[in-house]
Parts: sequence; structure tokens; C-alpha cells
Amino acid sequence: MVTDRLIGGALVGQAPLFERFVLGNSSTLLGWNRYAIDPLGCDRMVHNSLSYGYQVQKGTAEVFYNAGLIGDGNKLGTVRHSLGLGFRQGIFNVAMAFPVIAGHVAPVFIAGMNY
Repeated sequence: MVTDRLIGGALVGQAPLFERFVLGNSSTLLGWNRYAIDPLGCDRMVHNSLSYGYQVQKGTAEVFYNAGLIGDGNKLGTVRHSLGLGFRQGIFNVAMAFPVIAGHVAPVFIAGMNY
């Protein structure tokens, strides 16, 4: 199964901190730390996730590639990328993500539940 998800948005006006866009959480730009990208969030965001999954036993093994950027007003940030592999069974998932950072590889292990 191949899945391609594209999300984007823009805020108009002054939004509270908890309603601003962030990347680098459990569902967007896996492997990145949201506080390293922009701790206060931004008012513009684009994120794309491409994954290839294969059904095994009671779950799905997948390989994924994520790309996204956030920005405020007319100032856009840099595009960030990550890739990795994972396993999903129902609401439970585990993944090993590799954020693409110039000069080094820093794998990030992710385990949790998505409702």
C-alpha cells in the first residue's frame, strides 16, 4: 500500500500558542524535535508524507519519507526532511526515524499510540 498525505494551512490574525502550527511531533516530520524547529509554532505550514506499507501478520510494516516547512508571515523556514521505517498494529506504532541533517545521522526511536 502506498500512501501520500499532504497537509497545509495558514492562520489569519493573532492565534494563541496552542493553536499555532508545529512540525516535529508524533504525526508530522517524524524524527525532528518541534522545539528545535520553532518552539512557539508558526502561522504557515506545509507537510508531505509518503509511505509504502506491507501487510505482515496482524500489522503493517512501512518505509516513509517526510518533508515540511513552517514560517511566519512572509518569512518561510527551510524545508526539513526525514526518512525511516516502522511497524503499525491498530493504534500502536513503533518507528525508527532519521532526520536529514547535514553532516551527521541521528536516529530517533518512536513508540506510542495514535487515536
